[in-house]
Amino acid sequence: MANTVGDVAIGITADIGPLIRETARAKAVMGGFQGAMQRMGGSLNKVGAIAGNLGAKMSLVTAAIAGVAGAALMVTKNAAAMGDAIGDGAKAAGMGTTAFQEYRFAIKEAADMTDDEFASAMVKLNKTLGEAREGSKTAVAAFEKIGVSQADIASGAINSEAALAAFVKKMEATTDPATAAALATDLFGKSGARLGAGLSGVPGQVGALVDRARELGVVMGPAAIDAAGKFDAKMKELGTQFEVVKMKIAEVLLPVLVNQLIPALQEKIIPAVLAVIEKIGEWITAF
Repeated sequence: MANTVGDVAIGITADIGPLIRETARAKAVMGGFQGAMQRMGGSLNKVGAIAGNLGAKMSLVTAAIAGVAGAALMVTKNAAAMGDAIGDGAKAAGMGTTAFQEYRFAIKEAADMTDDEFASAMVKLNKTLGEAREGSKTAVAAFEKIGVSQADIASGAINSEAALAAFVKKMEATTDPATAAALATDLFGKSGARLGAGLSGVPGQVGALVDRARELGVVMGPAAIDAAGKFDAKMKELGTQFEVVKMKIAEVLLPVLVNQLIPALQEKIIPAVLAVIEKIGEWITAF
């Protein structure tokens, strides 16, 4: 005999009791979860509310500031990359960053060279100087042709900057471009030919261009170059710190979800809901 409506109603009432109890427990868990979130985010919510009010009133200003901030960040990144390249180039050339930039500006203009060509030439000069210090007869002879003695090289009195200054002076005093190209090739390799010919026979040319570089302010200061070299590392550190923040949030919230909320849903609430649905089905069948 089919159950009466009263019987089904009593059954549903009996089975819905656990659902109500487990729902209440889940609600308590969720309440604790929400409370933790509110405590963690309370201060940020206040700041966000203030920012929201200001943003509603000053949307155009905010957009402009965001645009300027984005552009400033891009310029900063580009400047950091440029400064880092200058620092690396100067180090490879055995020169100070200021002298490296001043000579780069001057020699690029005088000899029609690119940044990369200048940097490569300076590395080659530094290498040849090292060979001369080690006693290479070919290297020593190349420097003697521009007025740098073996004794000065051996004593360490001549560094890359001094060697370049001596080279420039010799080239400007050499009126024959072919002779200048040959002398430069001995020091710089194949790239020296154009360099020597470009500087030949124009006394004071490089010095005037160095002065012009200072007037234009195209030389990045040592402090900025040092900071540029550290920029990428600092940005990576910042990214790592944000990852730490995410991990700390996970440490607080995941145990609540895994150990309390999800088990309550799986073991209590979902089965209770299914039981109620079955009882409702019985109630419908009873009719």
